[in-house]
Amino acid sequence: METGRLEAFYDAIIAIIVTVLVLELPQPAAPTLASLWALMTSYFAYLLSFLVCANLWQYHHLIYNHVEKINSKIIWLNILLMLVFSLVPYLTIFVANNPNSFIPQAL
Repeated sequence: METGRLEAFYDAIIAIIVTVLVLELPQPAAPTLASLWALMTSYFAYLLSFLVCANLWQYHHLIYNHVEKINSKIIWLNILLMLVFSLVPYLTIFVANNPNSFIPQAL
């Protein structure tokens, strides 16, 4: 099988994930810099997640520039990758809502 359909599927999934990411960004309470600053954690989590999405998209295309044919094993491995990758919006919101939960506490 040619790689074009798999690449198009991957592109579509990433486009949906990035769209969901931006739609999950909270709106500031007021149009002020203070309100925007209060959401800094959410915006930072979004930026990191967007960069992860862009990086995975770039590497996927770099890899498939060298692949001519794919088989069902590669297709299922890519579907598994998309399953894990589709959790990015959920994990982004989780981290943005619980930023201090990942910092080790002093004993």
